[in-house]
Amino acid sequence: MKRHHSELGSSSSSSSSSSSSSPTTNANTVKEGDTVILSFKDKSFFAYVSSSTTLGKTKIGKANVSTRPLLNLPYGSVVELQNKKTFFHTEDDEISPEVYDFDFDSSQAKDNRNLLSSKLGNDSQNLSGEDITKLQQSGSSGGDIISKLIENSSTFAGKTEFSKAKYIAKKQLKYQPRARIIRCLASTICSVMFGRNPGKIMNIREDTLAQVLTYGNVFAGMKCIVFDQAAGMVAGAVCERMGGFGRMLNIYVSQDPGHAEMLKKFNFSHRTQDVIKYVSGYEIFNDKLGENHASSEPADAEQKQMLAKGWPVPLQEHTVEHLQSMKDDEERLNFLQKRAGRFLRKLTRPSVSETNEWLAEGSDSLIIACKFDACKVLKKLWPFLNNSCPFVIYSEHIQTLVVAMKMLQDEKNAVKLSLSETWLREIQVLENRTHPVMNMSHSGGFLLSGIKVGNEVVKVEQKGKFVGAGMAAYVYSGRKSNKKGKKIVEELKT
Repeated sequence: MKRHHSELGSSSSSSSSSSSSSPTTNANTVKEGDTVILSFKDKSFFAYVSSSTTLGKTKIGKANVSTRPLLNLPYGSVVELQNKKTFFHTEDDEISPEVYDFDFDSSQAKDNRNLLSSKLGNDSQNLSGEDITKLQQSGSSGGDIISKLIENSSTFAGKTEFSKAKYIAKKQLKYQPRARIIRCLASTICSVMFGRNPGKIMNIREDTLAQVLTYGNVFAGMKCIVFDQAAGMVAGAVCERMGGFGRMLNIYVSQDPGHAEMLKKFNFSHRTQDVIKYVSGYEIFNDKLGENHASSEPADAEQKQMLAKGWPVPLQEHTVEHLQSMKDDEERLNFLQKRAGRFLRKLTRPSVSETNEWLAEGSDSLIIACKFDACKVLKKLWPFLNNSCPFVIYSEHIQTLVVAMKMLQDEKNAVKLSLSETWLREIQVLENRTHPVMNMSHSGGFLLSGIKVGNEVVKVEQKGKFVGAGMAAYVYSGRKSNKKGKKIVEELKT
């Protein structure tokens, strides 16, 4: 049962009572430049919070709404969208405020059989569209408009309590849209992306993403290799779990990683995101690589030239002219921030020799989420995974994982192999109306996980004498009594 939004909202709102008394901002409040999730009752949106008039806007439906009122609000707070123009902080912190006192009695004898509406229009409502527009322009709140609609409805009193609740919920979505401010975490980001654009993140669901982190044994201080083609969703979740400690080699095969947009949603600090080391896949998947991992190739020429200029890098003449041609300081600030981030990435990117040294050290975990053939990717990255370390492969389709699993079984270089598919269904929990939601996702993808074992044959000696090699010799050496093992060792001796 998915409870991420409600649990985050309740936990954050409980802490907001203590944090709201302090005038200074802290980790539980929305800060300048943060990306937050606005969770409405029917859908969710990402919003970049800024006091800027151009950057601090988010699109809700067809309207561009300023996010400036969200600054310094505690996470878990509820805001209401008034006249599709601006947000304001509500006092009750309820997504669906009570505007009617319901009496859900299972023994009620009412039904909706006699409620008929005209085919030409809704003649049961005495308020016209013009009257509602006048109420909105006069500054009436959404709750007041819904109360007016209930008073002027000739059929509302004859409805069942369940029908009344549906009627009010429908009107609240239209005239009283409220959203809860949710912190951007791996689970919440994945949930929103899966609901809005699942194809962009390879249809990976939040429960599947949690299993990827579990099977990959992700922890702070580890060294891991990540091959992520899910728009940075997996790389961001791994970076969040590592907490700024360790090293993650992020393999990409395009012109650039393409994860900047997704990682920006996580609101990482520079130290937290610094664990990500981008490595071009053309250096990894090259067939000639592996002959000499620690090759002493020259450093990046562009990086060496930039370091010689010092920091900050002085502006060139054409850049100064471009800045002078801009309209205002806000546009210049946005340009310079992007330029500084681009130069910072170039100065801190690893060289080929550093990448080869890291690969030669090996990694503690291998995590793959690819659209390609999993076997080919696994074969190339397999030598860089240390023995007794876990690996996990995610794919939208099971066929490529079946082939990879068969390959690992034949080569006998992995144990605890598991090919699984998760199943998730949301459950509606309401009074006298608790049941599974009618619509659900058919699949959240497939996972192949296991632990790498070495191909080296272990020699076993007993009292200084050679006994044999392999598990059979270990069994025969006296640690375990096994007649079958004794027979196999005798065959090894011969």
